[in-house]
Amino acid sequence: MQVFKLSKDFNHSGDPDFDAFHIEFDNSNEFGTNMMGIKKFNYPKVIYFQANFDLIPLYDYPLTDLSAHIMSKKMIDLIKSVKDFNHELIPVTMIDFTFLDNVFNGDGTLNKKVKINSEYYALQLTSHTENILDLENSVYRMSRFYPGEISFISKIVFKKPETGFPSIFKIKESPDTFINAETKNILEVNNIKGCVFTPVEVSN
Repeated sequence: MQVFKLSKDFNHSGDPDFDAFHIEFDNSNEFGTNMMGIKKFNYPKVIYFQANFDLIPLYDYPLTDLSAHIMSKKMIDLIKSVKDFNHELIPVTMIDFTFLDNVFNGDGTLNKKVKINSEYYALQLTSHTENILDLENSVYRMSRFYPGEISFISKIVFKKPETGFPSIFKIKESPDTFINAETKNILEVNNIKGCVFTPVEVSN
């Protein structure tokens, strides 16, 4: 059974560097870090991005300036169709960055003249998959500051769980996000764009 690290395609945009840039909100400087963890925090009701509409419709996993999983509804639904998982979703509104007037009205509502795309969400996984890191075959360094904890892994090797790997998952020992082979296949068959899949070793 195969596992893959899920990453964004950092080569498709060219210039500019990102497909979309967030419009600042309360604690937006900490948002990406929070979203890549599993602890709940005060989510905004909606995240707004000024986006390149020549690129956004083409990519389900776009490049943004937030270190968070911004995914199309189609991509999330496909991952969930393999096996549901513990998660939170925050609605995302993409705003055409060529709109030169005020994006928001005086009362904070969105200007109805602006072109938008509301088919994206910020996804946060809210639990870790435990006890699947093969400590004997992985290569890692222990923390000097937190006894008993791993600070860095240069090679990840997983142990196959009896019930199989989740469709998408995180482990507490690594900041990365992983998917199983079935998830990778269904994303590829449905032409989901913007993903890079890096194989991760699974021990026998």
